[in-house]
Amino acid sequence: MVGDPQVVEYLVPKDAHSVMVAPLHARGLTLGAISTWRCGRSDPFTEDEAALMTQIASRGALAIDNARRYTRASSRR
Repeated sequence: MVGDPQVVEYLVPKDAHSVMVAPLHARGLTLGAISTWRCGRSDPFTEDEAALMTQIASRGALAIDNARRYTRASSRR
């Protein structure tokens, strides 16, 4: 559970101040999510970085979905 202090300690970097999370969504399926953290004295995320994260997540989700579909098709042969 995310509210568990041990889980939070494991997942959240000590000096984190910002997080950006994007879903991995392709062909009507949510395949997971990616996250990136800002730590230390870095600036918060910008709109341009959020747009880039969205593009990365979209391409990553499509690649994962293609691999998943290929694996299923190959196992049927």
